[in-house]
Amino acid sequence: QKIEEYVDSEAYGETLFEVEAAAGRNGLNPQGRHYDLGQLFEKVNSERFRGEMQRPALTWNRTFTSCKFGHYHPARDQVMLSMTLDDARVPSFVVEFVLYHEVLHKKLGVRWNGTTKRVHTQEFRQEERKFPRYKEAEAWLTRLASDIRKGKSH
Repeated sequence: QKIEEYVDSEAYGETLFEVEAAAGRNGLNPQGRHYDLGQLFEKVNSERFRGEMQRPALTWNRTFTSCKFGHYHPARDQVMLSMTLDDARVPSFVVEFVLYHEVLHKKLGVRWNGTTKRVHTQEFRQEERKFPRYKEAEAWLTRLASDIRKGKSH
């Protein structure tokens, strides 16, 4: 638990930023081949958070993934989405949903139950279901993950 608390801390984030900067690996780019995370964040923030969320660092990861399509790193205040989603065949509402999910992590934070870290709490799931096309987005992501694992292109 202490290690996880440190990894989520501002001190760790600052240290990591310095290490990545020294290695030349902190070039965050919200502009993908097809989607601009900056524009999508503005839309999601306006429509889902009444414009109240501060913009986190936004970037695409550098590899394709088949099951984890996004991540929020609190110490860096960074949202990273899988470049798997940066594709014209992926509907914008699906990318917006994953971005919304990650920004919810920023908004709601981490809950500890003894030594267990909980990020997908009941409150989180209730908020997540408020996304207008929640079921459709979840089904799309499930199908995408399945197709990738089977070697099919989406």
